[in-house]
Amino acid sequence: MKEDIISTIRETLSSGKNISEATPIEEIAKGSMDIVELVAVLKNKYNLSIQPSEMNHIKTVGDIVKYVQTHKDSGISKSPLESF
Repeated sequence: MKEDIISTIRETLSSGKNISEATPIEEIAKGSMDIVELVAVLKNKYNLSIQPSEMNHIKTVGDIVKYVQTHKDSGISKSPLESF
C-alpha cells in the first residue's frame, strides 16, 4: 500500500522527482493549491476524512503514508462540514 500512496502523490503533484518517505511535502508541492488537490485525491481514493488540525503534523511523504494507512475508510460516515 505504501508504494501505491507514494505513486498517487507523485502523479497528483506531477512530480517527476524520485520521492521517498523522507521527502518534505514543501519540496514537491508548489503551493497551497497542490496541497488542496492532493488532499482531495487521497480523500476520494482512500475514503479518508482529513481533519484540518491534523494537517499541521504532516510534513513528509512518510507522514502522509502513515496517515492514509491509519485513517483509510474513515470518511464513510463523516459530514462534509466535519472535514475536508
